[in-house]
Amino acid sequence: GKNIRYAQLESISKSFGVGDPVVPQNELGGRLDEIVNNRNWIAHGDKTPAEVGGRYSKQDIKTRCDQMEILALYVISVYEKYVVNKNYLKEINTP
Repeated sequence: GKNIRYAQLESISKSFGVGDPVVPQNELGGRLDEIVNNRNWIAHGDKTPAEVGGRYSKQDIKTRCDQMEILALYVISVYEKYVVNKNYLKEINTP
């Protein structure tokens, strides 16, 4: 998919054998899915931008932007560490 949801981040993490948590804060997985859902509703014409955006205050939107920045920087750092430490060369233990 073009929009990465928490489940996709989790699947990618498991596929690569990344040992770090998928998200740095539990609520960020749900927040990511919320944003993807809102984007999809608008893109597919199910809701208007005004309907979606009207539910949020400026502070709500700023909070969500800040949270997505935290999430993006975290994901980048996790995979950067994965590459730098050459974890891709380590055997993946699967149950």
